[in-house]
Amino acid sequence: MATVLFLVVICLFAAWGMFLRPRLASGRRRARLERVQRYRATKAVDRPGARFSLLRGAYEVGSFMMQRRILPRSTLDELFQTLSRNTQEPDRLLPVFIGAKTMLFLLGGVLGLAVFVSVDIGSIIHLVLPAALPIGGMLLPDMVLSARRRRYLQDVESGMADALDMLTICVDAGMPIEAAMHRVAQDMLRVNTSVASELRLTARDMSLMPDRQEALRQMVRRTELPVMRQVATVLAQSFEVGSPIAQDLRILSEDVQADTMLRYQTRAAQLPVYLTLPMILFIMPVIFIVVIGPVALSLLGQ
Repeated sequence: MATVLFLVVICLFAAWGMFLRPRLASGRRRARLERVQRYRATKAVDRPGARFSLLRGAYEVGSFMMQRRILPRSTLDELFQTLSRNTQEPDRLLPVFIGAKTMLFLLGGVLGLAVFVSVDIGSIIHLVLPAALPIGGMLLPDMVLSARRRRYLQDVESGMADALDMLTICVDAGMPIEAAMHRVAQDMLRVNTSVASELRLTARDMSLMPDRQEALRQMVRRTELPVMRQVATVLAQSFEVGSPIAQDLRILSEDVQADTMLRYQTRAAQLPVYLTLPMILFIMPVIFIVVIGPVALSLLGQ
């Protein structure tokens, strides 16, 4: 088994020397040329291919697999749809996502092989971990994306009440809806970056697309939140009917604030239910010891 593990390590080093290291070197040369030519030199550092890092390694592995067409087209489409539901730049992050899943799968395989060699034969760990570690490594990027997506949607939902108030003020001042969204996005950047990002994307789509309602539908598809669906419905009706947008946004803002307050009150009402189990586990035994302890000690003394 030790010989097999040694051969696996040798193969990994050979793959690094033959495929990944030349691509890393060429990527560094491209970055230096871009800086010399002053072509988007300020953004070259932020690219995954700017310098060596784990992100850069994942990017190179993923781009290599995409260029050599190692994965079938259907799998690439499924991964792209997963990124589209969870991120705002799926085309840019697709190589990184594929490379991260591949690298974590290989790392899990090596660790699983090490566990298989080192653990005694016959135990559950000897059978489960070698298979669970590669699968867990391959699923880890999906779990990270899902967690980031849930946190992003929670931030958007919690910050839309304040954003609608600011949007109403801007529209009341006579600003177009696209300019108002840009201004609110700039003001919300320090308070809630998720709401600022969503409003900036929607304003950009409304400025570029010939049909502004399609931009609103894309906003609803990106978030799938009831509050964003309400915003899209109110703005679409205002565009079609020609009603004052400020008045509709003010009514919508009051409704969203009322829904937010009702949601907070519901959570506060559920707090005693959540405190029941900690009280039973940690507080009631102490009370029983304090009350019954002296009586039990006196009875034992008699």
